[in-house]
Amino acid sequence: MISKVYLIAICTSLGGFTWGYDSGIIAGILNVDSFKEMVGINPHNQADLSGNIASSLLIGSIPAVFVLSYMNDNLGRKKTISISASVFLIGSIFQIFAWNLASVYIGRFVAGTGLAIMMVAIAMYNSEIAPTNIRGRLIGIQQIMVAGGIALSYWINYFVAALQVQGELAFRLPLAIQVIPCLALLLGLSFVPESPRWLMSKARNPEALEALKTIRDLDGNHPDLLTEAAEISKALDHHDKSQWIDVITKKNLHRLAVGIPLVVFQQFSGQNLINYFAPTMFENLGIQGRTADLFAAGFVGLVKMVMTLPGLWVIDTKGRRPLMLTGTAIMALAFLYIGIYSAYFQSTVLTIGGYFAILCIYIFMAAYTCSWGVMHYVIPSEIYPQELRAKSETVNSIFEMIFNILSVKIAPLLIRDMPNGGVYFLYGGLLSFFFCWIFLQLPETKGVPLEEIDILFSSWKRWKPAQREPEP
Repeated sequence: MISKVYLIAICTSLGGFTWGYDSGIIAGILNVDSFKEMVGINPHNQADLSGNIASSLLIGSIPAVFVLSYMNDNLGRKKTISISASVFLIGSIFQIFAWNLASVYIGRFVAGTGLAIMMVAIAMYNSEIAPTNIRGRLIGIQQIMVAGGIALSYWINYFVAALQVQGELAFRLPLAIQVIPCLALLLGLSFVPESPRWLMSKARNPEALEALKTIRDLDGNHPDLLTEAAEISKALDHHDKSQWIDVITKKNLHRLAVGIPLVVFQQFSGQNLINYFAPTMFENLGIQGRTADLFAAGFVGLVKMVMTLPGLWVIDTKGRRPLMLTGTAIMALAFLYIGIYSAYFQSTVLTIGGYFAILCIYIFMAAYTCSWGVMHYVIPSEIYPQELRAKSETVNSIFEMIFNILSVKIAPLLIRDMPNGGVYFLYGGLLSFFFCWIFLQLPETKGVPLEEIDILFSSWKRWKPAQREPEP
């Protein structure tokens, strides 16, 4: 039987499914003839306009940063998720019934605003309801949902092409499907309690105890329940009301030095290249035919979804660092091989080397999903102190959004302007640098209660990779 805390996390993480679907579906829609005609895409502006349309969802996240902290701190995690999901629905309706390029931009901008707020609130909520021993796993459910959404979007793109759906239905139908998981999320939230940690931070202790009782599925007088409630209350008692200036105090700067690079580097790991432009990448490697490209891309989505599961198992058994180091090394090697093949051995006919280059895209995505894909949700949501969590996550989100927009915008331009494997050498080199950063800078947070993260960061000596856990 699945414990209640897992069911709650699955429900809230439906927002991740929505994000994944909306991110992935655009890869196919950008090549639908009726859509290209509506927005004015032609061979001369395709790379530039495709980047603009894909990144417009992410540009919508910019206004989100101005309300993220306020909503999470003052309205609570649950209400924030609900409001942001409603905003996404409005943006989705604009996309479904778009009539020109401007309406597409408006729809994706509004949807992006809702998604950005929702994704941060979900990660915070899941981290705050999670028992210490499965915290990484529980937060990582969000990544399963993102991967599931991407997988479904790729296969929807494939079947629309394979079944030769004609006219505007070829892009309006795929866009309409994204409404379903969002409506399911809004319905499910009516059965989900508020974060006990947030309730206690607002001195609503009786409600917090009731919420904790529901989440843990324990009697109100159970010793474990009372102990956990006391630990949360004790931790909050040591936290004064925070101001924005507190985010850059010495206590928090060390954490920002981990959280911000993590989300920025994740945007330049190469995963956006595949997420948004996988069909183009497969075509460049020699797979011919529009349907064949989409079919190959569909398996990228399946790999992401399936490989999230071993990542979630290992994260709370082997730890964060081993996953990140191993995954990054494999990703770098996969891209460097594709670069070498593209530069020196690619031909008009697929060879064994070409098939292995295609396989390397799947290997890359499997390694990414088990490492960065899970970890960029888990680590930022657990390293910041309770009183600064919403504000620090907002700062994280600002950097993530800016560099996400940049990476998606330049991806088609890099593919076009760096032929002969140049784009793969670029990302392979970046990943090699990221490996060094992880080895030197990333602490191990496996098994450390949120209330004891302070001990970990106060004892961790920078640039000393041997010391990664709190001193006894």
